Amino acid sequence: MSLPMFASTLQAVGQLNAEGRQTRVVFVHDRNSGIKLFADKVWYVEKQGRLAALLLRESADAWAAKEGGEVLAYREPAATALRLTLASRLARAQRLWPRCAASTSHACWLIGRTCC
Repeated sequence: MSLPMFASTLQAVGQLNAEGRQTRVVFVHDRNSGIKLFADKVWYVEKQGRLAALLLRESADAWAAKEGGEVLAYREPAATALRLTLASRLARAQRLWPRCAASTSHACWLIGRTCC
């Protein structure tokens, strides 16, 4: 899975929560076994913007040693994905709505809308 895909998943969860709908679980698949896992309970190996999800820390360490990459806990790729999402939204807003994106009084560009 790519970091942008992970970011879009987190964005969808945030949108559902903003609409008052509760997200109970997000699943990912274990890179080795293919079994479905809770996304917030696994280890990730990140290499060149790609993520591999693994259930056990030992499996993640072995995958990183074999394939290269960095072992991350759930919060780390989530934070990276959020930064990428915000950066891409800001870049888009600067292109489409320069006056709005430059404003420090509001951030409507974060949700993909403009008020200016």
